[in-house]
Amino acid sequence: MFSVFKRRVLARRTQQVRKGNQLPLASRKPRFGHVCDFPEEAQRIAHIRPRQKVLLYGTVVSITYSPAGSPTVLRAALCDSTGTIELAWTGRQNIPGIRVGIRLRVEGVVGISNSHHVIINPVYRLIAAEKL
Repeated sequence: MFSVFKRRVLARRTQQVRKGNQLPLASRKPRFGHVCDFPEEAQRIAHIRPRQKVLLYGTVVSITYSPAGSPTVLRAALCDSTGTIELAWTGRQNIPGIRVGIRLRVEGVVGISNSHHVIINPVYRLIAAEKL
């Protein structure tokens, strides 16, 4: 199921391709999450492996809350330009500052849950938005 954010991005990209409005790569304004914006010490999500300690930078693209009556787990999907990984904080219903669109620096050990990469209880740091 697509979130509203993903639908908007997909619609915008589809319109750009149909209209032929794609800018040359050299003239595009770099954004956080693109390979050129990564700090040198950061790893790419596409290159991580299970049971590996990682340092990742990315943008939160979705947040999932636990339903009533189930164990309390806050889940977020962190995305960079190479892939997406799930972050899970056990025992948390909410974390102040973490919302869709926020940029994070995340450290932790990668595991696998339901054939997806996941980091449980990662150490995180909120990255300030760029001032335009």
